[in-house]
This record gives sequence, structure tokens and C-alpha cells, in this order.
Amino acid sequence: MKGMEIHGVCKLFDAVPKKDMASQNTLIMGYGMCGAIAIAIRLFESFNVGKTLRS
Repeated sequence: MKGMEIHGVCKLFDAVPKKDMASQNTLIMGYGMCGAIAIAIRLFESFNVGKTLRS
């Protein structure tokens, strides 16, 4: 996936009314694969994914 394509994917993700963990993970992975690690980390933190993991 190219850098410009990920922005289109992000717009599509924003339009999804009910987001689940799989869709969130896909978006995070896409940014990571494009080299946008800082954005991927911010998304991870904003989705509060860590709170759903068991200790």
C-alpha cells in the first residue's frame, strides 16, 4: 500500500459506523506498513486497545 492510498483507507474507516478490533488493527497495520509508525502508535493509543488485553 502506498502512502497516498492509506489516506483514502482512513477516510473509509472513518465512514464505518461500527468499528471493531479487526478494523482498527487493519488501519494500524496499514500505517505501520507505510512507515508511518508514529501515526500507527497514536491510533493504537487512541483506540484504547491496551485496555482490552488481559494482564
